[in-house]
Parts: sequence; C-alpha cells; structure tokens
Amino acid sequence: MRVVSRDDLQSAKQFGQQAISLLDFWSLPISPINYAVAYEIVKGENARLLDTYHEYIEQYKNIDEYCLEQWQIQFLQSENPDNNKVFNELDKIVSEVQEKLSFTDESVSAFVEQLVNGVEQIKKSNSEQGILPAVKSLISASNLIKWQQGELKKQLESSRLETSQLQQQLKQIEKQAKSDPLTGLLNRRGLDEYLQEIRHSSELMTIVIDIDHFKKINDSYGHMVGDVVIAKVAEQIRLTAGKSARVARFGGEEFIVVIEQQAFNRYPMIAEDIRKKVADLRLVSKKRNTKLPPVTVSLGVARQNHTEDFSEVLTRADKALYAAKAAGRDQVQYAK
Repeated sequence: MRVVSRDDLQSAKQFGQQAISLLDFWSLPISPINYAVAYEIVKGENARLLDTYHEYIEQYKNIDEYCLEQWQIQFLQSENPDNNKVFNELDKIVSEVQEKLSFTDESVSAFVEQLVNGVEQIKKSNSEQGILPAVKSLISASNLIKWQQGELKKQLESSRLETSQLQQQLKQIEKQAKSDPLTGLLNRRGLDEYLQEIRHSSELMTIVIDIDHFKKINDSYGHMVGDVVIAKVAEQIRLTAGKSARVARFGGEEFIVVIEQQAFNRYPMIAEDIRKKVADLRLVSKKRNTKLPPVTVSLGVARQNHTEDFSEVLTRADKALYAAKAAGRDQVQYAK
C-alpha cells in the first residue's frame, strides 16, 4: 500500500475503529485487504478511491470482498514487483551493451592511431624491409578490430532477443493487471481503459448481468463450486457476446457487456441469447457427484444517448437489471 503520511497513534486508533465498523456494516470479514481498503476510505486522503466509493454508494451498488480486492489493486498497491524485475533486466542489458560499445570505441581509437602511425612509417621507409613490419602491424590491427566488431554484433543480437522476450513479459504483466484472474475477462481497470479508448466513438449498448440466487449456490455447495459457476457463466457470456463486444467481471457475480451501437444493431438479440446459453448449462459437483440446480441470469440493457456518459447509462442498465430481478429473474429488461 502506498503510504502518504504516518498517522499518529490516536488518529490511527480512530480510523481503525471506523474501518472495522464499516466492514461490519458491509457484513465483510476483517481480512488484511478488506481492512486496508476500509481504513483508507475512512481516512479520506485517497481521492481516486473516494470518488469510486462514493459512486458506488450513490448507485446503491453492492460492496463485497471482490470489490475491495479490486480497489486495493487499483488504488492502494505499489508498483508491480514483476514490472521492477523486468525493468532491472532491461537496465542490465543496456549496461552490457554500453560497456561493449565503450570498449569497441576505445579499440577503434587505438586502431586509428595505429593506422596513422603505420602510414607515417611507410612514408618514411625507403625499403621493403622497412615497409613490411608496418603492413603486418596494420593487418594485425585490422584483424583485431574485425573480431571485436563480430563480438559486438553477437552481443547486440543477443541483447535484441533478450529485450524482445522482456517486452513480451511486460505485455503479459500489463494484460494480467487488466484481467480478472478467475474468468480471464476484463476487470474494472481493463474496462475503464477500454472506455477511455472509445470515448469519442459511437454510442454504446450496455448489458448488466447478474447470476440469480448465487448466494444460495455458495451457501449450499461452497465457494469453490461458486467459483466454477462464475467461470462457466463468464465463458458463455464471452462466447455469445463475440469479438465485437467487451466483457468484464464487475463484481462477485456481476458482469458487464459493452458493445458499440452499430455492432448491436447487427446482433439485437445478444442479451436474450446470453440468457438462453446460461440457462442451458448443466453443471455437476464432482465432489458430491450430484447435479447442480439450473443456473440462470437476469439482464438489464440500456442504450446510451448522446448526452450521457458511461456512468449514467450504467445506472439505467442497473435499474433495468433490478426490474428483471423484481419480475421473477431469468429474463431481460430494457431501460426506458
């Protein structure tokens, strides 16, 4: 966690008590991550975290352990240690190349000096016997510089390959930072970056999806089975939504599909097809060797108009989702 200032004992005690009360209000355990995020919220100095927290409160969104874990990653974590490792490797490569270039530069200077001396010696010599040692010296210097240039070429090629591998590692680290580890879908950070990229493009259709009665699944079969259900539902959403859509896991059992209006016009039944695909899932608990009850989802769909930002269209899609829940679940409702 990035520490801004050291709190005095009295303030720390006060913030700690408030953080515990906040976790109790959310009905969440006092784990290290949960406590750290709650502490920063009540402390009130992390502006980005507070903005996101207040947005959740205003939209009556559920705050769960997954939510706090994502906030800890987005707003409280220091630099990724994997990033530091890669950067250190890059520094090492650069240093090695610079050292090699410096050595070669010195060798070239020595060669030029030897070349000048050899030419002067040839000019002053009046016999073949006087010229021969100078020529041999020049040939020897030429062979040396040729060998050193070959070694430098090998070093540069090796460095190029190492750099390419490290670039791939950086890309993988960046991808992991934007992905939900359980489902492979975008996380909040990944979705936010995508929305920034397309903010000046066409209007969006937003689909909010929630697994029905998910708490009952967790309570009856355990969190490991619950994770399997989340992963299987996520897979169906991703496959059905297709490549033109972006799918994110937005909470414990909540997902968001964002699709540009033109793509939605070509596939207007996307929400209903997602509902059907999930309802067709047949899952089995291997530990108990029993079939799980049918899994269904409720969906809220909202079309963005030209005056709305994403948070506003998301709020309307959320309201449509609550309408689907209130109407009996396992259905799609469209925002007005």
